[in-house]
Amino acid sequence: MAYTNIDLQEALASDSIGFFIGVPRTRVEMTGLINGTNKDFTIPITKGPIYPKNGLSITPQVADVVVETKKGETYTVVTVASISEVTDVGTNKAYYGKVSLEAAPTAEGADKVYISYAEEFEPFIAQGVEPSVDQEVKDISRIYSNNKLYGYGPISISLKSDQIMGEDSLKLIKEVLYEPYTGTGTPQTGYSATVLRKTPQPLYAYMPVRFANTILGRIYFDQVKAKPDLPSAKAGDSPTFTLDMTVQGECTLITPTET
Repeated sequence: MAYTNIDLQEALASDSIGFFIGVPRTRVEMTGLINGTNKDFTIPITKGPIYPKNGLSITPQVADVVVETKKGETYTVVTVASISEVTDVGTNKAYYGKVSLEAAPTAEGADKVYISYAEEFEPFIAQGVEPSVDQEVKDISRIYSNNKLYGYGPISISLKSDQIMGEDSLKLIKEVLYEPYTGTGTPQTGYSATVLRKTPQPLYAYMPVRFANTILGRIYFDQVKAKPDLPSAKAGDSPTFTLDMTVQGECTLITPTET
């Protein structure tokens, strides 16, 4: 590590740490001309951006997605050349939602193009994120000595993020904690029904760390699962809910390479 003058360091503020989650999506239809020439296909901003679920990059990589063409009832996996940003016309916002293929699909070989990926969400309105790490540690004694040894066992990681509800918070709660209703009833026209998940779905998460506009790194969490929760409210306060998650996979820190 290079020499650092601690007296010149600036402390990070709350706007330096963020929290994002990735929700798996399966076979989302993409837009783009199927004419044997066009190689670029996009997902709408309402279903993006693409989450970098490889956990080793700042931007999504080709290995983070599976793209398929469909002809009749047959799906065929095709090779992805790159993933890049696209600007939404309505909002003028750029997001990672464009996929370029190695070969242009033809009308004879494909009717539609689909993508499986993880959609990135920023929980709102997040009041904080609290990771917790605990490792089993066992004291080991031995005869003929007063010294102790220590055995280190499994590591348990959890994430907790308290949220103040905004007007779109139910959409996030629905995507993370609920699954489609499969009962015998029929939801009212103009509405959809979902039920609280009894078994959590596998998610992804990361905490970005920045200083001003400089990316300092990201902490990725793999195989994240969210515990059930419901909104709560008190008179005079904003309604709240909590994202309380366990991490069953790796915790990976990526930082810029020092030169």
